[in-house]
Amino acid sequence: MRSFDLSSNRSFTSEKYVIHGTSITFETLKRKNITGEHLYLLSAPVDVVERYQEFLENSQSPLSIHTFNNCSEPWFGEYCQYSFSMSCTFNEIVSTYFTHLTFEINDSVYNGACYIFMKCNRGPSPSCLDWREVCDRKIDCLNDGRDEIDCDQLDMNECKDDEFRCSNGFCIPKELFNDDSLNPDCIDSSDEKYDETEDYLSVRQNCFKDPTFRCEEPKCRNERMLSCGNGQCSMLFCRQDRDSILKDAKLSRNENLHISFECWEILICYTVTDITLDYFLENAECVDDNEKENRFREKCPFLFFFTIQPIVLNHVHFVYANNLTNRFKQDIFVPHYICYDQE
Repeated sequence: MRSFDLSSNRSFTSEKYVIHGTSITFETLKRKNITGEHLYLLSAPVDVVERYQEFLENSQSPLSIHTFNNCSEPWFGEYCQYSFSMSCTFNEIVSTYFTHLTFEINDSVYNGACYIFMKCNRGPSPSCLDWREVCDRKIDCLNDGRDEIDCDQLDMNECKDDEFRCSNGFCIPKELFNDDSLNPDCIDSSDEKYDETEDYLSVRQNCFKDPTFRCEEPKCRNERMLSCGNGQCSMLFCRQDRDSILKDAKLSRNENLHISFECWEILICYTVTDITLDYFLENAECVDDNEKENRFREKCPFLFFFTIQPIVLNHVHFVYANNLTNRFKQDIFVPHYICYDQE
């Protein structure tokens, strides 16, 4: 990527510093009835759009002399200072990248973008918090559930008469309510009827290759679903493996040193599928069910957590006892007890 050096002057309010485009003041844009949405559609940087919207809402604002720089292709950036060293526009490059993304499960598991503005213990590394998991009505941070602290304040928010109140307390214009089931405007999608049509399911399952608001911004509608970190929500699996990275981190040997290797080994044989078994145990060959039961009783403690990390809500643990019969339900290794903190 090429960039034009503008480091000699950091104010950039004068037209002479825009080499590859046209500089237009906010005041001029307002006289031409240009809205913030228009600037957004022109691929203006988000911070410029926000400043312009602030100016529109306060006509006395000193921002009137600030400028929007309408870049000539293929240049982009707040001051039209960037371009790619190829004959494609920025929009074409982004579109091509997402269009050609495919569903591939491989060793390079995808963990999405980590939300770094909250010191959250999401679990063993490389697990991390996805911003969509903040205020989603379920605790994900193991350190005091801070991802849900003060979220009740949103529930007390009131909207204007001409606005629709989203379930999470956010407000949107009423005309956006129930206007397009495939393109919700509330980040919790509560403005659209929940209808699992074929089109809706197709959109949600292919969010990993759709860089639009309906995929990048909304949270999962269903609290039982996992945010996959790329716009997809799933109760089964994430197309780019975030579910696997969270699960595998908790199951890892380093995170379960409270039990012997032999006990951990047999639990892995109970817990994971043949597809992922080699990830934990190289050249693994699990014994038959009867032998598993015998080794479980012999090698595991009388009563123990597995995994040592909470399963959900930062305080719910699965507990197993070596003197009880192991049970399975839909290939799930059923815990003998569930331990939780009532507080």
